[in-house]
Amino acid sequence: MFDVNRVLVAGVLAIAVACAAGGISRAAASPVDATLANGMHVVVVRNRLAPVVTTSLVYGVGGIDDTIPGIAHATEHMMFRGTDDVSSDQFANIATRMGAQYNAETTTIATRYYFTVPASYLDVVLRLEADRMQRARMSANDWKNERGAIEQEVKAHESNPLATALKKMNDAFYGDSPWGRDAVGTVAGFQRMQASDIAAFYKTWYHPNNATLVVVGDVDPQRVLASVQQWFGGIAAVPVPAHPALPLAALPNSTIAQKVDFPISFAVEAFRLPGFAAPDYAATRVLFAALDDGRGALADLSLNGKALAAVGISTAYRDGGAATFVEAPLPGTPAKTGLADLDAVLAGYAKTGIPSELIADAKARLLASQAYEAASIPGQAQEWSEARAIVHRSPSEFYQELERVNADDVNRVMRTYITDGAHIALALEADPSAAMPSSNAAMAKENVTIKADDAVALPTWTDAYFSAPLQAPRDDDRATTFKLANGMTIAVREERFSPTFVVRGAIQNNPDLYEPRGKEGVAQIAAALMPLGTTTYDAKAYEAQLDAIAASVSLGTSFAAQARAQDFDRTIALLADGELHPGFAPDRFAVVARDTIRSLAAVANRPETKADLARLYALYPPNDPHRRHATAASASAVTLADVRRWYAFAYRPDLTTISVVGDVAPERVKAVFEKYFGAWKAVGKKPSMAYPPIKHTQRPSSTTIASNTSKQSDVTLTERVPLHHGDDDLVALDVANTMLSGEGTGSMLFRDVRKAHGYVYSIDSNLDVGDSGATFLVEFAADPKNVAAAQRTAYATIERLRRLPPTAQDLALAKAMLLSNYTVSLDSYSAVASTLLDDVEHGVNDNDVTRYYRRVLAVTPADVQRAMRRWIDPKRFTRVILAPSAP
Repeated sequence: MFDVNRVLVAGVLAIAVACAAGGISRAAASPVDATLANGMHVVVVRNRLAPVVTTSLVYGVGGIDDTIPGIAHATEHMMFRGTDDVSSDQFANIATRMGAQYNAETTTIATRYYFTVPASYLDVVLRLEADRMQRARMSANDWKNERGAIEQEVKAHESNPLATALKKMNDAFYGDSPWGRDAVGTVAGFQRMQASDIAAFYKTWYHPNNATLVVVGDVDPQRVLASVQQWFGGIAAVPVPAHPALPLAALPNSTIAQKVDFPISFAVEAFRLPGFAAPDYAATRVLFAALDDGRGALADLSLNGKALAAVGISTAYRDGGAATFVEAPLPGTPAKTGLADLDAVLAGYAKTGIPSELIADAKARLLASQAYEAASIPGQAQEWSEARAIVHRSPSEFYQELERVNADDVNRVMRTYITDGAHIALALEADPSAAMPSSNAAMAKENVTIKADDAVALPTWTDAYFSAPLQAPRDDDRATTFKLANGMTIAVREERFSPTFVVRGAIQNNPDLYEPRGKEGVAQIAAALMPLGTTTYDAKAYEAQLDAIAASVSLGTSFAAQARAQDFDRTIALLADGELHPGFAPDRFAVVARDTIRSLAAVANRPETKADLARLYALYPPNDPHRRHATAASASAVTLADVRRWYAFAYRPDLTTISVVGDVAPERVKAVFEKYFGAWKAVGKKPSMAYPPIKHTQRPSSTTIASNTSKQSDVTLTERVPLHHGDDDLVALDVANTMLSGEGTGSMLFRDVRKAHGYVYSIDSNLDVGDSGATFLVEFAADPKNVAAAQRTAYATIERLRRLPPTAQDLALAKAMLLSNYTVSLDSYSAVASTLLDDVEHGVNDNDVTRYYRRVLAVTPADVQRAMRRWIDPKRFTRVILAPSAP
């Protein structure tokens, strides 16, 4: 079904067809799939990848059930505001103590709450979820504060310049129906909404017979089922209303044309599709996997230089769905040209059918992906949640349907629902903003106050889980690290749960230091060319090789691969071919260079671009290499010879680090990498990646950039900090930053700026430490009228850590969060590979990890205060605001 939220994400084009998993992991036990006497569905899947568990609790209520626009979304928010038994502060502190990664989402048809925690804390999560299923407290005071925050979320959503036009298309697709609502809600809806309205909505829908609980992780399924029965079994079932019917009337052929404040145009076409209860659903999934193939006609639009990008997206509900095709034409090209391109692609497929090889490869990828999902505990939980709670069947049933799909089914679906179907078209014509920045010499003096928090006592029942003293993780010697003769460093961690593997790789490089003057952008053009063919295969032939083994590879200075263990050798051979033998064909260079130049010109006047540059200019002095950036003019000077010289300089084995995680032995990894990467040689002296010392004192400043589309102000507060890896205070600052924003709803900034006042929807802080120094930043979004108050409150929170030692409770929670985060970071092959790559790049081994966490445990309140007072000072912060234009 056409869904405006999906099309808004990442400027429309980052969306891809979601693939469910396929193929059984050899180590997976049979899932427990049960229904309690009160009607609650329960699925438990054992996954021993890591001592981690993910819970996903899905309620069958969403935006279509709103009695006031956004009330399902508001209920989701208020579910974190505490219950009759556990206050919101206690809930947040319990989650922090567990090191939980947790959140929720409201969609058109469902609301999902999810936790990922160390497996030993599963009972705590079950108890919390059962408590708020029955006793969520929807107080007027809590809603007063939460309303301000949720309105910021809506305004951020509405700030997308495509939002208004896509909402028109959504309305045309659904007509006068609840299915056309945006599940996010509206400011007007929240303004008229009372806490009593939310409480009534909650009491209508939040019942066990309208819920599905999925538990995936290193657990005993039968014991989990007994715990679920203990905490949820006594909750009574309550009849829930029927959902409104989905409108399935034929679409009127129509085109909506509108100008949009965006640097490029968009062309969108939407058709009706069968829903997931229809016999044709599996064929629809194969169809869109085939349409999204890099060898297909949609990909040709960008590959051949006719468009920046083009994708096909499918959305499905029970009784119907939607096919949405999107093209971003080249800058300066009208949207109607994009519509003509899409029509030509669809007409071509109607005439000749989808190529059989694309259908076969798409089906193989879908079926192979179950093994990939088994290599991620949260991913497997998400898969089962969607399958069991939304589609009301198991993933295996879907894979059985996929097995039966043939080419005739796929082409029949294409012709029946798309090429012969009525549709709605949307032509969004570019109308770039010309907003200019306004700057002040220094920002206004802030009034900083100190407010001590009262300690929050946790419920006594948590003592059984949290009474044991915190301990640093044990040394983990499962990673094997070795170097090839050419200087490549490779780290391997063998994991046998899923018969798959992932590769993560990085080549140290620094375009700021080494791109030729006046040719900034050569690194960007080289990276864009890397996926477009090698000296062995052109782009389509390379994609065909990957499709043949259902593998994925990405190329560049950051590269990756994922495939089944049986295809390890072939995957690494293809990865090496892509990294070591890029084609850099002249015709491809011409297309990529032209598109890069046009794109840089199109975004140059965007407020977001100006805000990014303002941050750099505020932090770094003139002529500092941090300030270098590509422009249309500098990219225009880049030649194919420049690209080849850059590749020869920047792509070096002695600057390359690789991690491999999965069902492959270290000795096999070493042999295969030596075979395919061993002949790669570095030329010339290895360059240093360190920036020169900055002989410049940062001064406080404020810059405001006006944006015609923003509905709220995006604020970034930044300080340059002369801190490096290995500095004594770094661990204490990591702990401090965790207290400030790393603990989710329990963090100090969240409590002070959002929970207490509702000034913002979210607020974050970050300490980014590199080889050449560090930056500390705080960023948030707020109504313009609340910017000063939000900033003042954030500064007061930071100043409190500078002037007063943190409370013992806050310090203990931050330490627990950091320790549990380490455990939770092992929840997938991909996460382990990324962590392993980062550690090896920075010279961190398993013993260093243990030593780091021992240092975390040794941090005292005085250490935190001293480090904050020494390194962080809000009086030095620069401020950049991306603000709505004056009406």
